[in-house]
Amino acid sequence: MGRFGEEIGSSQFGAMILVHAPVKNTHEALARISYVEVTFAGQAFRLGRYPIHFHLNGDMSTSYVRGCSIHHTFNRAVNIHGVHNTMVESNVIYNVMGGAMFLEDGIETGNTFQYNLAVFVRESSSLLNDDVTPASFWVTNPNNTIQHNAAAGGTHFGFWYRMHNRPDGPSFTESVCPKQVPLGIFYNNSAHSFGWFGLWIFPDYFPRADGCNGGDVEPAVFESLFSWNNDKGAEAVNSGALQFDNFVLVQNKLAGYEGKSVSGVPQYTDKSPMVKNSLIVGRTTVIPDSTQGCTNAGIVLPFGRGFKVSNVRFVNFDANCACFGFTRITGTCSDQCGGFTYHTEQISFINSPNKGSHAWEWEGIILDLDGTITDKPANWTILPSSGTVPDDCEPFSAFSRNIPASVCPPQYKWHRFAFNNPKPSSLEGKDFMFTNQYGNSTVMFMKKRLTHPMGWMCALVGGATYKFTFVNGDQFKNISYVGAFFDFDVSFFSHFYF
Repeated sequence: MGRFGEEIGSSQFGAMILVHAPVKNTHEALARISYVEVTFAGQAFRLGRYPIHFHLNGDMSTSYVRGCSIHHTFNRAVNIHGVHNTMVESNVIYNVMGGAMFLEDGIETGNTFQYNLAVFVRESSSLLNDDVTPASFWVTNPNNTIQHNAAAGGTHFGFWYRMHNRPDGPSFTESVCPKQVPLGIFYNNSAHSFGWFGLWIFPDYFPRADGCNGGDVEPAVFESLFSWNNDKGAEAVNSGALQFDNFVLVQNKLAGYEGKSVSGVPQYTDKSPMVKNSLIVGRTTVIPDSTQGCTNAGIVLPFGRGFKVSNVRFVNFDANCACFGFTRITGTCSDQCGGFTYHTEQISFINSPNKGSHAWEWEGIILDLDGTITDKPANWTILPSSGTVPDDCEPFSAFSRNIPASVCPPQYKWHRFAFNNPKPSSLEGKDFMFTNQYGNSTVMFMKKRLTHPMGWMCALVGGATYKFTFVNGDQFKNISYVGAFFDFDVSFFSHFYF
């Protein structure tokens, strides 16, 4: 035993079912696979050799994979490649190497994955990079139906929406833009005990009504995800108007939901990016603190303008954790970043005294539309304390786990200000000080600013008069820069002097 050719279960060279028609959309190839056990299947290191493989057939609306058990496979489970309108339902998948339910090129639309259970989908170095960090459900075109599925206990992701600019491989076309396609259905799915995230939307997703042709922003609403005991319950990286509705995110280690960056979105409207109608639990008695601890931040707010949080309950954020935090992006900006404003409403806290946390001045500003965070009247603002905060702002200890926070009355409007490229260039590297009638604050020069790298960022209050200076730069009298003011209302425009 053990000699070449006599291995038992170690060859990783298994069976495969390939469904392929010579001509697309002819229905010459039809597959109805039901109540079959598929095991010792798929072939490692061989592209296209999957346990069940629908390959470049076009429309397959009369085909399905139903009620099957697919386990101990070496190269994915069900691979849908260049195929539309296939049904994959009520299957049990266990111990699969690489991405399990797999939409391959990004051209695939109208397919339905429902009532499937995927357990222990694990990384594989025997195929593509995507299989090194696999997902139980790997989606490359949003216009598919992913509903009523359960994913558990995998090495990386439960659900991964990975869209490229154009479809890959033999499906390449300039007429389809997966990153801009409106979402089909994502509804009533669950993901737990993953090494990384329950739901990951990476790298980009900016849904538009007309896809490649642009048109109006079309919010993509991900509904009813139950995600627990992961590193993060859900994360969107570079995204537009994505909405996360009726999520239950329980004791995920780093974040319940984290947004990295939003852009090109309506500003604080019903079509804006948001988390809404959701429950986020920091810790439970089911998962020991020694295993997961309390979720570090229930909602990690993204870089960018327009993000809302509406009707969200936070439960058991009473240890070394907080309900709200602010994102960092390694390699892009992870220190002294932010300055953006977020809107919140209908927020409730149950056994959650730690409402939020700022790590530095101007990290983020929250406009509490209805007073449910601050216990104040409507439209008070939460921001890090500084010397330039008006005198009638008040300390806000519930948001002070790192640096102190203040809460300010609604007459004060705050505006992000960022600038770089100073002339003379010798000002680069110097700290920047700004002073108003309430006091002064100093901002460090940073190489990685979000909108103005090699520059400075702060927030200014409307109606104040500011004087700007550079520390140890008093000798410079003729100074210019390239900068931008955000969220400015002309009725509050301030005066600025160097």
